Order: sequence, then C-alpha cells, then structure tokens
Amino acid sequence: MDEGTAVPVTHRLRPMPTGVVTRRVSVFSLMFDPRNWPVWIVVLTCAAVFAGQQRGLVPLDTYAFSAQALKDGRWWTPLTSIFMHGDGVNPFISYAHIGMNMWAYLSLAPLVAARFGKGWRGLVPFHIFYLLIGLAGVAVFWAFHRDSGVPLVGASGAIYGVYAAVMRLDIFADRVAPVFSRRTLEAVWFFIWSNAVVIVLFGGPYLLLQVLSGQAPSLDVPIAWEAHLGGFVAGFVLIGLMKGQGWDRDWKAGVEVIRF
Repeated sequence: MDEGTAVPVTHRLRPMPTGVVTRRVSVFSLMFDPRNWPVWIVVLTCAAVFAGQQRGLVPLDTYAFSAQALKDGRWWTPLTSIFMHGDGVNPFISYAHIGMNMWAYLSLAPLVAARFGKGWRGLVPFHIFYLLIGLAGVAVFWAFHRDSGVPLVGASGAIYGVYAAVMRLDIFADRVAPVFSRRTLEAVWFFIWSNAVVIVLFGGPYLLLQVLSGQAPSLDVPIAWEAHLGGFVAGFVLIGLMKGQGWDRDWKAGVEVIRF
C-alpha cells in the first residue's frame, strides 16, 4: 500500500499493519466526500418521499407497510415503507425521524459501499444489499404483527443492517470477519442498548404527548425494534455472502468509525 494512503479504521482489535499510514477524517467529511456519491441515492430518495408525505402526495394509508396492507392487496408497501419517515401527525417526530436516520446512514454507508467497488461498479450491488436488508426488517416486523394494522415506516431496519455489515468488515485483511468473534458481541451489545436509547428518546415524548392530550398513556411505544432486528441480522449475514469487490487501493475513504 502506498505511503500516505488513507484507510478506514473500523476497530481496534489488532495493531496497525507495517507500512500503513492512516489519517483520521471526520464522519462529516466522509458524508460529503464526492467519491461516496452512490450512498446519496438513498438519502435523496428518502428526502423526496418525505417531501411528498408533507404535501399529502405519499399518504401513509397507501404506502406504509402493515399486515393489513398486504391483506388488502397493497403488495408494494414492503418496499415503499423503507423510504418513508414520520407518523404523519407530529412534525417534530417526523423531522427527527428522517434526520436521525439519514445521519446514521451517511455515517456508515460509505464504508459498506466501498466494499462493493467505487462509483458505478459498486452502485447496483450495494443498493441490492441495502434493499435486501431493508426488506428483511419488514419481514421480521410482519412476523411479529401478522394480524395487525399497525403501520411500519422508516429506513432504520436497513440502517441497522448497514451497521452490522460495518462490524464485520476487516479492512486491513481485505476480508469479512467471522460471524462468531469479539465484534459480534460488540455489535449485539450496540443493538441492545441503542434500541433502548431510541425507545427512551422517542417513546418518552410520545408518552408525554399522550398525557398532555388527555389520553391514557400506553406502553405501546411506536419503535419498530422488530424491523431493527431483522435488518441487523440480515446485514450481518449478507455482507459475508455477497462480499463485494474488496477495498480499492485508489479509493480509501479514510475514517475511524466513532465507537459508542
């Protein structure tokens, strides 16, 4: 590897290889690196869909997923739901939902996209990977709510899958780490506590709004942890099956992923 090449550093499990010179680049810089343009397709799609939701052009009743939606013949909802955000009622929750999801996605997706190759070469396989983990999240949510009309929207299931993929990438060995490893435990721990944090952040205001509006508070907090679980497991498995093109020597994003 040429001196001065910047490489992504996703873990601290072993010493830096001899002769490798690294530099740390902020997550913010990674998001806007022009070499990472393929990952912005998801962001722009979600933004366009969200704008349509705000204008009433993309109604939840038509495009959000639920078991009832499938029974009613709305077969497209497993796909459309993973690009939608918000509850259609509270603007704060809606904007916070898409904002947090897109920030998390852009913080992680470039590392996974790089695995499939730069530019056009990796465009299609990366987005196939993204759609599969998103649909896996929807499938697990459906398995827990097969007789329910509770709607599901959001990219968080797919984003948990992207995070799981990042945890398996071994940059310097140019391989995908084993399923059973220390990073597996780290990823599972992150999944557990991050869902707890999300439930507190979103569930707390949700319960408070119920109380302020005179409703009896319900513990049925609108956080689709089932979709998070499905996407997480799918991402962890699929990155090992799809593998991708490997890390191009002339295209290193150069970032140390923030450890939580």
